[in-house]
Amino acid sequence: MSYIITLGDASFVDMTTPSIQLEATTPGGTVLCSLSNGPVGRGYGATLTFIPARQRFNVEINTTGTRYAPHVLEDLNGDRQPQTIDVLLLMAPTGSSGPRPSQSAQLQSNEWSTSPVLPKTCA
Repeated sequence: MSYIITLGDASFVDMTTPSIQLEATTPGGTVLCSLSNGPVGRGYGATLTFIPARQRFNVEINTTGTRYAPHVLEDLNGDRQPQTIDVLLLMAPTGSSGPRPSQSAQLQSNEWSTSPVLPKTCA
């Protein structure tokens, strides 16, 4: 099934930056679907699709190259589908930098990774 993730800023303005990466991952960190931000419906974001759909998953929003902080929505219920999830991104604190994190745990603990950008794939 599909999960539509839309992105906006604190002023509820659509985030149109294509460098933002949206990923569905298992709680263990396996990437289920990875797409770049783009037009979706009447806004911007991505439609994350993966099989099996009925599983717990995280949504990771990687914001490298933007002034916004990365974000993880953890332990979402795959039984509640289809869903549209509207996400507001907040500005990163001044002086924050580094390559994009590669796992939820790294986002949460600020242990930045130097791993390459993941491929843009979905089921």
